[in-house]
Amino acid sequence: MPGFINNSYDRNNLNFLLCLDNHSLKQWYKVCSDDDLLYAKKLLDAYSLEIEEETKKNLIEETL
Repeated sequence: MPGFINNSYDRNNLNFLLCLDNHSLKQWYKVCSDDDLLYAKKLLDAYSLEIEEETKKNLIEETL
């Protein structure tokens, strides 16, 4: 859904975060900076908004 994450760089980084298993997430966390964590949070927050908007859209379509 366009609007929240608008470029492939951010989308690829989001996909990276979403696909990490527990071990890989722990390894990533050990080496990431505070800026990395902030960026990851922004990506995940944006993804949360995308999911929310898509859910609203689907609920509206179901009622029509």
